[in-house]
Amino acid sequence: RRAFPEDAGKRCMYGAYALAALLRDAQYPATIVGGDFLVFTPTVDGQSAGLHGFGGSTTVGTASHYWVESEKRLVDPSPMMLPLTTSTQIIKPPAIYWPLDTPFPRYIRYVARMRMSPAASFSLVPEQCSKADAIVEEFRQQMHGTRTPVITKFPVLDGPDYIRRYGAKDKWAHAAARFEDTPSFGEPPF
Repeated sequence: RRAFPEDAGKRCMYGAYALAALLRDAQYPATIVGGDFLVFTPTVDGQSAGLHGFGGSTTVGTASHYWVESEKRLVDPSPMMLPLTTSTQIIKPPAIYWPLDTPFPRYIRYVARMRMSPAASFSLVPEQCSKADAIVEEFRQQMHGTRTPVITKFPVLDGPDYIRRYGAKDKWAHAAARFEDTPSFGEPPF
């Protein structure tokens, strides 16, 4: 967020790149995946809801959204940034830690369109590579104690039972459970 104060919610590739680097530092396999993404987004006042995300990139070699796959999980902190990308006051969705062997429910969708080699460069643009490397280094300093870590507790959507476990105390989970249980609300586009 500090690196991109104007449009942090639209910089998922930087987050995916940093997350993959940190996972690899910890000896976990990590693949950056690009594609389309949607998540259910109820408004803060509870009066409306929709599906918000990124999809439909037409530029060859790029995707609309990026996330990481590691240890048979889809890992994506970016949904928490969605309130920064819309003028509507939406409830902050949780970070995603979804089991890859479990189908997606109606309230969250991902479609992979490309996979990046771990050896791939962040970009062909040197300034973008420098910015991405600086972000990774900042996180490494936090992880290894050379900077004061930012400790944040946040919800993590770790499987289909999340909405039932947390529905009573998490407004997003409560609304997502209602959406999931009410077919008349319609189907997501993918």
